[in-house]
Amino acid sequence: VFAGTVSWEAVVYLSNDATGAKMRLGFSDGHTASDPSNGVFFEYKKAESANWRIRCGASTTYTTTTTGTAVAFSSWVKLKITYDGTTATFYVNGSSVGTITTNIPTAKVEPAFFVTHTTTNAYTTLDVDYSFLRMAGLAR
Repeated sequence: VFAGTVSWEAVVYLSNDATGAKMRLGFSDGHTASDPSNGVFFEYKKAESANWRIRCGASTTYTTTTTGTAVAFSSWVKLKITYDGTTATFYVNGSSVGTITTNIPTAKVEPAFFVTHTTTNAYTTLDVDYSFLRMAGLAR
């Protein structure tokens, strides 16, 4: 996916900040609570920060940045990732929250929406109202 230019966006609604909540939204080659081998995504881990983290990983080596933007629950948020061939740029509600130029995966990844938690009888849900993906510059 990250061989050309990429633009991904989604409008999502996050509810209930359950204990142990973990979310990944973007691109990944894994869909479990463990870190995937490869990915470019927004991440929220309640145990580590109340803010969005942005991550790029290739072959299990990650570049991770904690943004200054808090995860907002019980409201709609627009997330966007662009990649221009060298730089992944991450946006929350139209404002850039950071860029990453290292550990961009070359392995196959796919759009992913992942949510889990560790609390019995409590939950964090994710509603996706809109998702958009545009890719250009790929060989056919």
